[in-house]
Amino acid sequence: MLFLRRILQFLFPSHCVVCKQPSVVIHQECLGKCQLASETPYSWLVSCFAYRTPEMKKIIRYLKTHEDSVLAEYLAYYISKRLVQLLEINNDSTESLKLYNHSIKSLIICPVPASRERIRRNGFNQSSLLAWACTRFLSSDIIAHTRIINYNITPFEISTAHRNNSSFSIFRDKPPLYYENLCYRTREVKKQALIKHRFDRIKNPNGVFAVNKRYSDIIKNSTIIIVDDVTTTGATLADMRRAFLTTGASNVIAITVAH
Repeated sequence: MLFLRRILQFLFPSHCVVCKQPSVVIHQECLGKCQLASETPYSWLVSCFAYRTPEMKKIIRYLKTHEDSVLAEYLAYYISKRLVQLLEINNDSTESLKLYNHSIKSLIICPVPASRERIRRNGFNQSSLLAWACTRFLSSDIIAHTRIINYNITPFEISTAHRNNSSFSIFRDKPPLYYENLCYRTREVKKQALIKHRFDRIKNPNGVFAVNKRYSDIIKNSTIIIVDDVTTTGATLADMRRAFLTTGASNVIAITVAH
């Protein structure tokens, strides 16, 4: 698989999704122009980058419209590192960000479900690409529970030695599980990006998400990490979090590429 990927890279060189120059996914110069995210509206929600920069807007737009597993892996690396930082810095001090302790039943990573319209239009869910890639980074033994794994994501070229020696090894004793369909949208709502007023954005997704009952026992006493590409008010993630906590999750946090 690695040999095939290298042949394809030679025949069809990668280009930076920002500046379109030959590069591996994103030029370091372009990434360097992306600012780190500021605080989000909620203590349980964290992001990696600020969405306001032109470079990050191009990256997110490309991620939403192209089923690019390599870009998803690239961005998932930063999400994974951010999660590790949260564990190392906040696990003993900030209750809302506690992800890992020996009392939790399991640590679950899940994407935000895409709307039917988006799936029909694009044919994929970019949040699923990110969440699946994060699970691969954070787990030495990948355990996937999903009926929808047809993204043809290639294995990471990360050696076992590197993974065992990296900060990701904090998850070795309790590797995260990936679930695609923990919850679903009960109705279609207007796209958040099309709503101008903040109050209307916050109100728009209320009651949209419901837990898939087949996974109720799995959710109970588990810590759940919701992964998404971008958030503004955090309303969509808040409604999804509400559904999980109501079902009995011990804690739910959300992490996004940009805010």
